[in-house]
Amino acid sequence: MNSLSKLFSLLLLLSSSACFADDKSDISTMLTEFLAQNEQLKQHQNFWADDLVYTSSNGTRFGKAQIINGMSEATKDLKETIPFYSAEEVVISVHDTTAILTFKLIAKESRKNPVTVQEYLNTGTLLKRKGSWQVVAWQATKIPTE
Repeated sequence: MNSLSKLFSLLLLLSSSACFADDKSDISTMLTEFLAQNEQLKQHQNFWADDLVYTSSNGTRFGKAQIINGMSEATKDLKETIPFYSAEEVVISVHDTTAILTFKLIAKESRKNPVTVQEYLNTGTLLKRKGSWQVVAWQATKIPTE
């Protein structure tokens, strides 16, 4: 391999690493904004892909349409308990236009005394389509309380 080929290979490797770092940052920001739930419907529309397969912690499987349709019912219930969500142990692995996101979700219901805390292990598969990341598969597993 000549010097020019080695230099080109090194530049290609460095540029792809920088792209993956940007993608990880984009996905991390996307997750943080999604968990903040400031604009619930809009965030759900953007976060989930139309062809989503979501497997919930209770063993049911559904898609984006069921999540969006359920938003109106959830909005009514939020007046009594407003959950706050955060993520711990976040790991993002980017493989070209596919990413795997894993984290522990902490859900706190603030209006209950004492505060109710539930924890879930979440795994998401994201695809980058037309320059944007969206979740195409999701698995949530409730961590049992002791």
